Amino acid sequence: MRYLMFLDLSYNYLVKLPKNTFNQPFLVTLNLSNNSLESLPKLGNMGQLTTLDLSNNKLKSIPSSFSHIRHITQLNLDGNELTKLPLCITKMRTLDELYLRNNQLTVLPKEIKQLPKLAILHLEGNLFTEEEQQRIREWLPNTMIYF
Repeated sequence: MRYLMFLDLSYNYLVKLPKNTFNQPFLVTLNLSNNSLESLPKLGNMGQLTTLDLSNNKLKSIPSSFSHIRHITQLNLDGNELTKLPLCITKMRTLDELYLRNNQLTVLPKEIKQLPKLAILHLEGNLFTEEEQQRIREWLPNTMIYF
């Protein structure tokens, strides 16, 4: 699998991933949605990854090494068990679309402002107060935000 570019492991009842899953230098799209993943291995060489779908798993956190995904434009973390947004996500400067629907989020870190290309942010099904929603809108005035 030396030049693997697209990998879809969705709907496979996975609870754990092989260590080399995140060491694919030519991988552009990785779909791990609709499994039972509770944790992820440390990120290896993912220099070309632009789309990562981790939706509908049981993730409570994301490894800090994910901040090294340099070219990611779309990250889907819908339907997990996140109670806070991992700061490593705020270092993904090329991120254009971020999906965080149906988690257990109550706040976002102010560092979310550091995502200059973020155009779409889905936050439906979380526990944000009206005050927090307003704060997020102020932080991201050029982003389409869905609560």
